[in-house]
Amino acid sequence: MGLCTFLEHHGIDYKLNESLKRLSYVGIGGTASLVAYPKNRGELLCLLSRLCKKGIPYKVVGNMSNVLAPDGEWKICLVCAKRMRGVYFEQGMAVAECGVPLSVLCRKMLEFNLVPPKELFGIPATVGGAVYQNAGAYGLSISDRLSFVDLYDPREDRVVRVDRSELFFSYRRSDVSSRGILLSAGFVGGEGDLFSAEQAMEEVAARRMASQPAERSLGSVFLRVGDTSAAYYIDRCGCKGYRIGDASVSEKHAGFIVNEGNATARDFLAVLDFVKARVLQCFGVALQTEIEIIEETEGARWLRFV
Repeated sequence: MGLCTFLEHHGIDYKLNESLKRLSYVGIGGTASLVAYPKNRGELLCLLSRLCKKGIPYKVVGNMSNVLAPDGEWKICLVCAKRMRGVYFEQGMAVAECGVPLSVLCRKMLEFNLVPPKELFGIPATVGGAVYQNAGAYGLSISDRLSFVDLYDPREDRVVRVDRSELFFSYRRSDVSSRGILLSAGFVGGEGDLFSAEQAMEEVAARRMASQPAERSLGSVFLRVGDTSAAYYIDRCGCKGYRIGDASVSEKHAGFIVNEGNATARDFLAVLDFVKARVLQCFGVALQTEIEIIEETEGARWLRFV
């Protein structure tokens, strides 16, 4: 049975020769030979088990808000989990599927009378990608509220629940991707009252909108250097507005590289490389990228839901 026939047999939606520009948050990329869209955990597990048993290269993504897709044809099975948006209440915590946007998680936690990670409200990542990357803002990381993760282990073809205490997290890093494919995660509520938390969420969203560019981007491209933002160095090197093709360093926030129209991955990477070289030349600081950059030949099985 071919993969398309398998997907049709199990009622899993898919598209052939899908535009990565349409899927990518920054609007960059070529085409993916096949994109599958599981709607729930059952469909995702069914598909992952099939792909692993048949040795078919695949990658799982969500909103692709932190992933730079390649310009050419991506000849793997791309599994897009952003339709998996279930959030439910379990044992005093919120449990969210991997494709749930962080803002939806925050809203649902309020409905469950749990104080959400309000500092993360408005970040366009999905739960899966946020956990993999240990996403954070304004002094809070998502791992600070994490209780457990449910993972698919392709080596044993089974689902495992891993407690937060068994996982490693650091600044924008975790070891979750080495454990398996994230299916869902449980989150505990924070301190404070719900009304104040809801107000704070709106304030965070307004602050983010005021400080970040309106053009399409992948968010902050580079990691902080100690306590100093990468934008500090980039701005002082005179890189704001530097442009190649339709990719440029944002005039509003130097930490962002934006797509001003029809930027390609090649444009984006050329700007990125220029900025890194300029900061190294001016300050002796080697910037490290925060985003995930995908090569056209990559068929990675470990993934981020981003």
